[in-house]
Amino acid sequence: MSFLKVKVGIYNPAKPDEIVEVDALVDTGAIYSVIRRDLLERLDVRPLERRRFRSLGGYVERDLERLG
Repeated sequence: MSFLKVKVGIYNPAKPDEIVEVDALVDTGAIYSVIRRDLLERLDVRPLERRRFRSLGGYVERDLERLG
């Protein structure tokens, strides 16, 4: 596993003409991607569900969206 920096385009599949480009740090071993809420709201992407994840400090809850 490693990390690399890339420029990616994020968009709402229901509105593919509006793309937001961001610089991202990619963890090649990650299962989920983390995208700032303000960017998702700007693209009108809404959470599908909320999940609980175990982390080093205990548990955290995060909203999950499906972008693709």
